[in-house]
Amino acid sequence: MNVRGLVPAVFALHAAAPAQDRWQRLPEPPIPARYGATMHSVGTHVAVFGGQDVAAGDAEQRVDGAVFDARAGTWTRLPDAPLGERAGTLVVAVTGGILVGGGRDRWEKLHSDAFVLDVGEREWRRLPPWPIRPRQQASVAVDGDTVALFGGHVPTRRRDGGFDVEHFADGVLVDTRTGEAKAIPKGPLSPRVFAAVALRSGKFVVAGGHASTYGGPVRWAPDAAVFDVATGAWTTLDAPPLRPQNSLNLGGHGDTVFAIGNDSRRAFGFVCDLAKGACVAVPGLDALDLGMECTRVFGGAQRSLLFNSGMQLHDDAHQAFWLGSGGLAALSLPADVRPRQAFALTRMADDVVLFGGNHDIALGVADGPPPPPKRLAGPEGDGLHFDLAAGTVARIPPGPLPPRARAALTIADGRLFVLWGQAPGARSAHDLCPDGAAFRLR
Repeated sequence: MNVRGLVPAVFALHAAAPAQDRWQRLPEPPIPARYGATMHSVGTHVAVFGGQDVAAGDAEQRVDGAVFDARAGTWTRLPDAPLGERAGTLVVAVTGGILVGGGRDRWEKLHSDAFVLDVGEREWRRLPPWPIRPRQQASVAVDGDTVALFGGHVPTRRRDGGFDVEHFADGVLVDTRTGEAKAIPKGPLSPRVFAAVALRSGKFVVAGGHASTYGGPVRWAPDAAVFDVATGAWTTLDAPPLRPQNSLNLGGHGDTVFAIGNDSRRAFGFVCDLAKGACVAVPGLDALDLGMECTRVFGGAQRSLLFNSGMQLHDDAHQAFWLGSGGLAALSLPADVRPRQAFALTRMADDVVLFGGNHDIALGVADGPPPPPKRLAGPEGDGLHFDLAAGTVARIPPGPLPPRARAALTIADGRLFVLWGQAPGARSAHDLCPDGAAFRLR
């Protein structure tokens, strides 16, 4: 009997299961499990690409991938990306597929070429070289088929044999549909890395970040500016100064963009009306204790979501707020979803999903002596679904998968797709989970 031939029928049977059983296992992919893979949906197809074979560090990026047909329930292996062995490669999802480019080869040479995967055609297309100097750790934003990069740095060798760092204040706009690449000229902002960026309706917003030298002090960037894609002009935003940032994130809805971060404890930021160029402080934001870890802003068609997962009083803590011109409106999160770290996040249209995570990290940032070392509860197998259109939040119950952290996630065909991830005692090598499943969100 051809067992593989039964896979589509089995998947379709699961899809017709009662509404209370909204989980269904995925067939085994034709590529091995790995860490940090990019997962992206195009229509009813899910593409998974890249990742690396070690859990941490700047390792070589894998160049293989596969596409899952969510309607047929079948996997198809993709041709390898034609860029060779590199580390630090840029991998981002665009409307029609995945862009892969840049990176550093084994001879430490930096590259500025790029390729786009057309998920529908199952083929890679070479893009023209970027008209900027090759660099690493540039900030990146995506809007549909357009990818914008800003800043970054390159190491340079001094005459005394030591190393220094050269930072950049320019960037590039890449239209992955037409293949056109345009340089973003230097503007009013100083050279920097790790700036927060957002690309919305032809406006590229850049805020915060820092510059530093080997062994030298960090120079924090407190300012923000917007680049108009149509006119090619920069405009400095008259925004409240940004404090030194533990994290900073941009997001918004319509012409409204929020810049929100924290400085290891206290929140700060502003809200900007891009149509008017006016920025003001977010009412009530400075009263929040966000702790340390993850602060994210997600914008939908009607409202924006601020989600924070931080360490407070030595414990994990989750907070969520709807963002508007009037300030913050706190969300009541399901009590049976425990705060955690190392979770995965994904967003598609008005759906934002948090899934998995663990409790094995203790940063001890609260005042007073740290608690005694202990191993906290293991990984989680549930999650949260934020519906930005309806203004609701609901728990995603555990399914057939063992609990895990750092899974690859995406949303397609009304379902959350979960693949691989890390968990102690996983069946494959190291701590990798080899399996996946899909959950119907509605």
